[in-house]
Amino acid sequence: MPDAELRAALRRLWGNLVERLGADRSVSDRIGETLVEAYSGPDRHYHGLKHLDFLFGEIDRHADRIDDRDRLELAAWFHDWIYDTQRSDNEERSAETALEMLTKMDVPTKLSGQVAKLIRMTKAHTSEGDGDDDLFLDMDFAILGAPADVYDRYTEQVRTEYGWVPDEYFKAGRVEFLGGVMGRQRIFLTDIYEAEFGAQARENIAREIARLSR
Repeated sequence: MPDAELRAALRRLWGNLVERLGADRSVSDRIGETLVEAYSGPDRHYHGLKHLDFLFGEIDRHADRIDDRDRLELAAWFHDWIYDTQRSDNEERSAETALEMLTKMDVPTKLSGQVAKLIRMTKAHTSEGDGDDDLFLDMDFAILGAPADVYDRYTEQVRTEYGWVPDEYFKAGRVEFLGGVMGRQRIFLTDIYEAEFGAQARENIAREIARLSR
């Protein structure tokens, strides 16, 4: 889908969410536009509009397993709002900004807090026992279990996002991250994602580690 069509589709999704929430429309429309523009940035080679669209597709695919769809959709919108590869606090900054923006939209405090908590959890991708949170974290990690060609394109996009990092340091950091994922008892938190994507994720990660270690 061309970017212009994708932006239009995402704006419609945002409008539908705002309507369900009964949020202040004038404020929400401005925030939604800011979100779409953020994910459209020229530095967003992977963490951009298509990643956002993928998450909404996964939310649709597992709608019957989700208790609080609004929470997951809000988390999808805000989780990578701030994405700066030269900082290590993107999740915290995105969570704080989400709280600020959701307050302006008159979203209930409890829901805003749950969204911010879930955004912070995307840093470590570890479970705290909530089924919806676990599903969202697996959706965000699902690229690891994509077909080999899609995964390889993702790794190229991530490398481009970190283009300022010398190869030696990028490879070391990436291998450390991938090794940590492979060291887990299971790649995904939920049974359904582990069954669907776990084996392919291990194959992809092993292949990437071998390539980076040459």
